[in-house]
Amino acid sequence: MKKMIIIIALILLLVLGILLLASALKNKSPAAGAPDEPLVPVPEVDVPIDGGRKSDTDKNASKKIESNDLVTFYLNCSPADLDDPDLDARRYRFKARLEDGKVTGENAVADDSGWKEEPFTAGKGFMDKLNDIIKSYDLPSLNGIHEQTIGIPDDYGTDLEVLYSSGEEILADDNSCCLIPAEALKEIVQLFAEAGAQ
Repeated sequence: MKKMIIIIALILLLVLGILLLASALKNKSPAAGAPDEPLVPVPEVDVPIDGGRKSDTDKNASKKIESNDLVTFYLNCSPADLDDPDLDARRYRFKARLEDGKVTGENAVADDSGWKEEPFTAGKGFMDKLNDIIKSYDLPSLNGIHEQTIGIPDDYGTDLEVLYSSGEEILADDNSCCLIPAEALKEIVQLFAEAGAQ
Protein backbone atom coordinates (compact mmCIF):
# COMPACT_ATOMS: atom_id res chain seq x y z
CA MET A 1 0.00 0.00 0.00
CA LYS A 2 2.84 2.34 0.89
CA LYS A 3 4.48 1.57 -2.49
CA MET A 4 1.21 2.36 -4.30
CA ILE A 5 0.99 5.84 -2.60
CA ILE A 6 4.60 6.61 -3.53
CA ILE A 7 4.00 5.60 -7.20
CA ILE A 8 0.82 7.75 -7.38
CA ALA A 9 2.70 10.69 -5.81
CA LEU A 10 5.54 10.31 -8.33
CA ILE A 11 3.08 10.14 -11.25
CA LEU A 12 1.33 13.30 -10.00
CA LEU A 13 4.65 15.10 -9.64
CA LEU A 14 5.66 14.01 -13.15
CA VAL A 15 2.35 15.20 -14.65
CA LEU A 16 2.61 18.52 -12.77
CA GLY A 17 6.19 18.99 -14.00
CA ILE A 18 5.15 18.31 -17.63
CA LEU A 19 2.28 20.81 -17.36
CA LEU A 20 4.57 23.50 -15.92
CA LEU A 21 7.17 22.89 -18.62
CA ALA A 22 4.54 23.02 -21.39
CA SER A 23 3.18 26.27 -20.00
CA ALA A 24 6.64 27.85 -19.88
CA LEU A 25 7.44 26.78 -23.44
CA LYS A 26 4.10 28.09 -24.73
CA ASN A 27 4.82 31.59 -23.34
CA LYS A 28 8.36 31.75 -24.77
CA SER A 29 8.15 29.94 -28.10
CA PRO A 30 7.09 31.92 -31.22
CA ALA A 31 5.96 28.62 -32.76
CA ALA A 32 3.30 28.30 -30.11
CA GLY A 33 1.54 31.44 -31.39
CA ALA A 34 2.14 35.18 -31.48
CA PRO A 35 4.18 36.39 -28.51
CA ASP A 36 2.56 38.73 -26.02
CA GLU A 37 5.05 41.51 -26.88
CA PRO A 38 6.11 42.35 -30.47
CA LEU A 39 9.72 41.61 -31.35
CA VAL A 40 10.07 45.14 -32.80
CA PRO A 41 8.32 47.99 -30.99
CA VAL A 42 5.36 49.31 -32.99
CA PRO A 43 5.04 53.10 -32.88
CA GLU A 44 1.72 54.50 -31.76
CA VAL A 45 -0.09 56.13 -34.69
CA ASP A 46 -2.99 58.55 -34.44
CA VAL A 47 -5.61 57.23 -36.84
CA PRO A 48 -7.62 60.21 -38.08
CA ILE A 49 -11.37 59.85 -37.92
CA ASP A 50 -13.81 61.17 -40.51
CA GLY A 51 -14.62 64.78 -39.78
CA GLY A 52 -11.39 65.31 -37.86
CA ARG A 53 -9.27 68.31 -38.85
CA LYS A 54 -5.57 68.31 -39.66
CA SER A 55 -3.82 71.68 -39.81
CA ASP A 56 -0.41 72.38 -41.32
CA THR A 57 -1.07 76.11 -41.65
CA ASP A 58 2.06 78.26 -41.58
CA LYS A 59 1.13 81.32 -39.52
CA ASN A 60 4.48 82.94 -40.39
CA ALA A 61 3.99 82.71 -44.16
CA SER A 62 4.25 86.06 -45.93
CA LYS A 63 0.88 87.70 -46.62
CA LYS A 64 2.23 90.31 -49.06
CA ILE A 65 3.54 90.10 -52.62
CA GLU A 66 5.76 92.96 -53.81
CA SER A 67 6.27 91.71 -57.37
CA ASN A 68 3.77 92.20 -60.18
CA ASP A 69 5.49 89.71 -62.51
CA LEU A 70 3.21 86.69 -62.30
CA VAL A 71 4.84 83.55 -63.73
CA THR A 72 2.50 80.65 -62.91
CA PHE A 73 -1.04 80.36 -61.64
CA TYR A 74 -2.96 77.23 -60.64
CA LEU A 75 -6.38 77.13 -59.00
CA ASN A 76 -8.57 74.08 -58.48
CA CYS A 77 -11.67 74.76 -56.43
CA SER A 78 -15.30 73.98 -55.76
CA PRO A 79 -17.71 76.90 -55.29
CA ALA A 80 -20.27 74.68 -53.53
CA ASP A 81 -20.10 76.48 -50.17
CA LEU A 82 -20.22 79.99 -51.72
CA ASP A 83 -23.94 79.59 -52.49
CA ASP A 84 -23.71 81.91 -55.51
CA PRO A 85 -25.98 81.14 -58.50
CA ASP A 86 -23.44 82.69 -60.91
CA LEU A 87 -20.90 80.04 -59.89
CA ASP A 88 -22.85 77.01 -61.01
CA ALA A 89 -20.04 74.62 -61.95
CA ARG A 90 -19.20 71.65 -59.78
CA ARG A 91 -15.48 72.48 -59.95
CA TYR A 92 -13.16 74.94 -61.67
CA ARG A 93 -9.54 74.31 -62.63
CA PHE A 94 -7.40 77.10 -64.05
CA LYS A 95 -3.78 76.92 -65.21
CA ALA A 96 -1.57 79.64 -66.67
CA ARG A 97 2.20 79.83 -67.25
CA LEU A 98 4.18 82.73 -68.70
CA GLU A 99 7.21 81.72 -70.73
CA ASP A 100 9.13 83.83 -73.26
CA GLY A 101 6.41 86.49 -73.27
CA LYS A 102 3.65 83.98 -74.08
CA VAL A 103 1.02 82.50 -71.76
CA THR A 104 -0.12 78.91 -72.13
CA GLY A 105 -3.07 77.91 -70.03
CA GLU A 106 -6.17 75.85 -69.51
CA ASN A 107 -9.74 76.72 -68.59
CA ALA A 108 -11.46 73.62 -67.19
CA VAL A 109 -14.99 73.44 -65.82
CA ALA A 110 -16.64 70.35 -64.36
CA ASP A 111 -20.34 69.62 -64.10
CA ASP A 112 -22.24 66.40 -63.43
CA SER A 113 -21.24 65.02 -66.83
CA GLY A 114 -17.50 65.54 -66.33
CA TRP A 115 -14.77 68.02 -67.26
CA LYS A 116 -14.77 70.41 -70.21
CA GLU A 117 -11.18 71.53 -70.84
CA GLU A 118 -10.13 74.43 -73.07
CA PRO A 119 -6.41 74.98 -73.62
CA PHE A 120 -5.43 78.47 -74.73
CA THR A 121 -2.54 80.81 -75.45
CA ALA A 122 -2.45 84.51 -74.62
CA GLY A 123 -0.10 87.46 -74.33
CA LYS A 124 1.50 88.77 -71.13
CA GLY A 125 -1.47 91.09 -70.67
CA PHE A 126 -3.46 88.06 -69.49
CA MET A 127 -1.12 87.63 -66.52
CA ASP A 128 -1.28 91.35 -65.76
CA LYS A 129 -5.10 91.15 -65.55
CA LEU A 130 -4.87 88.03 -63.39
CA ASN A 131 -2.38 89.75 -61.10
CA ASP A 132 -4.78 92.70 -60.75
CA ILE A 133 -7.48 90.30 -59.52
CA ILE A 134 -5.05 88.65 -57.10
CA LYS A 135 -4.02 92.00 -55.63
CA SER A 136 -7.52 93.55 -55.66
CA TYR A 137 -8.97 90.73 -53.57
CA ASP A 138 -5.87 90.34 -51.38
CA LEU A 139 -5.33 86.69 -52.29
CA PRO A 140 -1.75 86.85 -50.86
CA SER A 141 -3.42 86.88 -47.43
CA LEU A 142 -4.31 83.21 -48.07
CA ASN A 143 -0.64 82.19 -48.26
CA GLY A 144 0.29 79.47 -45.78
CA ILE A 145 -3.21 78.07 -45.22
CA HIS A 146 -3.04 74.27 -45.29
CA GLU A 147 -6.14 72.68 -43.75
CA GLN A 148 -7.65 69.24 -44.20
CA THR A 149 -10.90 67.70 -42.99
CA ILE A 150 -10.67 63.90 -42.99
CA GLY A 151 -13.29 61.98 -44.97
CA ILE A 152 -14.50 64.73 -47.30
CA PRO A 153 -14.92 63.71 -50.97
CA ASP A 154 -12.44 65.13 -53.48
CA ASP A 155 -15.14 67.30 -55.05
CA TYR A 156 -14.74 70.05 -52.46
CA GLY A 157 -12.17 72.58 -51.34
CA THR A 158 -9.44 74.73 -52.83
CA ASP A 159 -5.91 74.26 -54.07
CA LEU A 160 -4.11 77.50 -54.98
CA GLU A 161 -0.52 77.84 -56.24
CA VAL A 162 0.81 81.18 -57.51
CA LEU A 163 4.43 81.99 -58.32
CA TYR A 164 6.09 85.31 -59.16
CA SER A 165 9.42 85.90 -60.92
CA SER A 166 10.80 87.24 -57.63
CA GLY A 167 10.31 83.82 -56.02
CA GLU A 168 7.37 85.11 -53.98
CA GLU A 169 4.48 82.68 -53.88
CA ILE A 170 0.98 82.03 -52.65
CA LEU A 171 0.38 78.45 -51.55
CA ALA A 172 -2.94 77.62 -49.93
CA ASP A 173 -5.24 74.63 -49.69
CA ASP A 174 -8.30 73.57 -47.73
CA ASN A 175 -10.33 70.55 -48.79
CA SER A 176 -13.49 71.68 -46.99
CA CYS A 177 -14.25 75.12 -48.47
CA CYS A 178 -13.56 77.59 -51.24
CA LEU A 179 -10.90 79.99 -49.99
CA ILE A 180 -11.41 82.37 -52.91
CA PRO A 181 -14.06 85.08 -52.35
CA ALA A 182 -17.04 84.71 -54.68
CA GLU A 183 -16.47 88.03 -56.47
CA ALA A 184 -12.80 87.22 -57.08
CA LEU A 185 -13.67 83.76 -58.37
CA LYS A 186 -16.26 85.22 -60.75
CA GLU A 187 -13.63 87.53 -62.23
CA ILE A 188 -11.16 84.66 -62.59
CA VAL A 189 -13.84 82.48 -64.22
CA GLN A 190 -14.66 85.25 -66.73
CA LEU A 191 -10.99 85.96 -67.53
CA PHE A 192 -10.19 82.30 -68.23
CA ALA A 193 -13.47 81.72 -70.10
CA GLU A 194 -12.70 84.59 -72.46
CA ALA A 195 -9.15 83.29 -73.03
CA GLY A 196 -10.41 79.76 -73.61
CA ALA A 197 -13.04 80.92 -76.09
CA GLN A 198 -10.51 82.65 -78.38
